[in-house]
Amino acid sequence: MRVFIIETRKTGLELQGGLIGVVGSISPSPEEKNECVETVSRYIVDGWAIAGDPFTPIGRLAALTAEVACVPFVNLRKLREGRDLLVRGQAENRLIDSGGVGHGIN
Repeated sequence: MRVFIIETRKTGLELQGGLIGVVGSISPSPEEKNECVETVSRYIVDGWAIAGDPFTPIGRLAALTAEVACVPFVNLRKLREGRDLLVRGQAENRLIDSGGVGHGIN
């Protein structure tokens, strides 16, 4: 499992304690799951919010741990999907502005 620190000084008040992201293997061992709960719990006690992809085993475990502790959880998949839609929309606008057709953008 990997833990990474996400800069939050310029964000909303709910993230001012700090934000950590957690990423783990596709098929985590019991030791990795235990490490996730212990690590997330340690940061939660210090007022940190948690980020992860709840559609992965470790991300789901981190989300559940954050939920039980009533701290914010940032869904990284939704953030990524939102960014992808924004980038896709900007690319389509550039094609339309340049006289191209906006159909071929994936």
